[in-house]
Amino acid sequence: MIQQKVFLFNEKGYNVPVMAAFIYIITGLASGFLFIRHFFKGLFRNGIRDIKGGKAILPSALLVYPLALVSFVVLTSWPAYILAYILRGTGDGIFYGEVTVFFLELLFIIFEFYRDAEGILKDLKNSVKGFRPADIMIITAVAFLGTYLMRKVFFVEDGRYHVGLSVFGDFSTHLDMIRSFSHGNNFPTSYSHFAGEDIRYHFMNQFFNGCLERLGMRLDIAFNLTGAVFYTCMCILIYVLAAMLTGKRSTAFIAVILSQFRSSFSVFINAAENGGMEWLRENKEFTGSTPNENWGLYSLNVFANQRHLAFGMCVLLISLIFFASDVKAERSLKEFFIGEHPGDGKKEALFIRLLNSSAWKPVRWRQCIVLGLIMGLSGFFNGAALIAALIVLFVMAVFSERRLEYLISAAMAVALSSLQTHVFINGSVMEFSLMPGYLASPADISGIIAFIIKCFGLLPFVLLAESCFVDKRGRLYMLAFLAPALFAFLFHTTVDVNVNHKYVLTSQMLLSIYAASFLTRLKGNKDIWRGLTMAVLAFMLVVNGVYDFRCIVKSNGTETDFMFDTDSELTKWVMDNSDCSDIFLTDPYSINEITMGGAMLYYGWPYFAWSAGYDTWSREEKAGEMFSCREPERLKKLCSDENIRYIVYDAAIRSSTFFECNEETAMQTFACVYTRGEGHDAVHIYDTALPLR
Repeated sequence: MIQQKVFLFNEKGYNVPVMAAFIYIITGLASGFLFIRHFFKGLFRNGIRDIKGGKAILPSALLVYPLALVSFVVLTSWPAYILAYILRGTGDGIFYGEVTVFFLELLFIIFEFYRDAEGILKDLKNSVKGFRPADIMIITAVAFLGTYLMRKVFFVEDGRYHVGLSVFGDFSTHLDMIRSFSHGNNFPTSYSHFAGEDIRYHFMNQFFNGCLERLGMRLDIAFNLTGAVFYTCMCILIYVLAAMLTGKRSTAFIAVILSQFRSSFSVFINAAENGGMEWLRENKEFTGSTPNENWGLYSLNVFANQRHLAFGMCVLLISLIFFASDVKAERSLKEFFIGEHPGDGKKEALFIRLLNSSAWKPVRWRQCIVLGLIMGLSGFFNGAALIAALIVLFVMAVFSERRLEYLISAAMAVALSSLQTHVFINGSVMEFSLMPGYLASPADISGIIAFIIKCFGLLPFVLLAESCFVDKRGRLYMLAFLAPALFAFLFHTTVDVNVNHKYVLTSQMLLSIYAASFLTRLKGNKDIWRGLTMAVLAFMLVVNGVYDFRCIVKSNGTETDFMFDTDSELTKWVMDNSDCSDIFLTDPYSINEITMGGAMLYYGWPYFAWSAGYDTWSREEKAGEMFSCREPERLKKLCSDENIRYIVYDAAIRSSTFFECNEETAMQTFACVYTRGEGHDAVHIYDTALPLR
């Protein structure tokens, strides 16, 4: 891995002052701000208005700065990645790529201030006009929640990394991939838990965090900082979208709460089945009365665990906010299919109206191109969020004017995403198939309805009630927001149906806006019974989510965490003695000292690779053959065929339920280049590049 020192390194070698990473972030945010200023000038002048075109209801900063952040991340990460790939032969392409991008950003900022410093300062001032206490309160609250959530499950204490029990599974790939970039040279990029093949994992968030660690920011600080910032921006954008759709700050405030603390009957069902209040006090596991719900599929743990999801949701929300005002409500369903021709009052069928130039003519084509660029480049940050965004936008486009604007953005997004898929993936990772039911059992209408009620409690009933009161335009938004969940219940996109939970979660978060609208509708009347009803509904809508948050707090702590020394000798050995081309044959690790070094595993924990579409069965068979091999020459050939560089024998493989262990053959065949400990717990690493005979 990286060995050489360059001009920013200190006398200890691989240490860049941490300020370099913060300067990189600040410069990137500034360049993102100046970039969007070219294309979204109206944001700075008019503030954020509701969809009815009324007066500004929110300061533009609440949209400008999340958009600047997203622009910075996608528009700098890809050039840095491409440069790192081109310069991979230097042994430190990621560093030189970052430095190049940094100076290009700096030149862009200098040029922009030279060209229009006065206008930039004016726009900065205008962007913060209109802030109210409620805005500051929501920003502070979600920033605190996001920071607490991220640090609770991953932190450094007493010289050890602590990885929480509720996140360690996904973190095994997150941290391994980050380290494969920051302390490695993972170009061409390979999946660290299934090394030697293509990359079917959305890895760009890990690359971005790897860039920050490479610039000197400690791993936990980098991963927690980006996770907290992405989460905060996501919540702010939910606040913005809710305020635009309802015209009320109070509704937007409640919508953020409902979107994060989901409604469910699971806490009541589990308590009834397991002993009531005593169980509620002692329990540390997520509630669940539907399949795999107790994994935390719909809880806040998703954002602590899958930190790239919040970023993908930011892209989704920005796209919805951009097009929100375009949806037009027809006076009746009949008038949607048979409406009046603009101007002369003549009746025309829907398919004819769809061909009218007035329904397609773009006005904001430059902004649509930029939006499509951002969406498309986010595909390898989180592909599911991009698909969800396209699904919602498709439904919105049907009921909108200027449909060509939607088409421009969608075409850009699909083209860029397809290009990335073609470059990084052999074949297709997406396997669309019509398989109704999602996780419901039985997979019929009755089973699906029962699943939805158990999993989301009163939310479906509140939404049905709100649909009776909201205007026709609101019903169209509710239909569009429901679309990702409908997609999840109808189609499979991978071999693992559990990944569809992201589409269900997307609908739950978006529809929470209209659940909040119903609550504020009750609040608007001084009738004590309506007020009491609102209080009870509000409690029922958040109690399960709050309890799940309590489970995150209780299940993650120093007693339950997976812990690794920050200066582990084994981790350092992996960093210093291996590269992305060096594949480790190990027990099917999830997370340990070796993966913390960014090791490229031949056969990591199979669930992650299997769900990504890799052929784990054949690898398991070949790994078992190598570990149990009793003929030195045969072992040499197997390792050569599978490009194995290091074979690891430790307590895990000696006690493995996956493989038969025969270390004597490796001992007779290859040099042992690392040893720690004795007996059953000893760690021995054999180098296949150093045969003994």
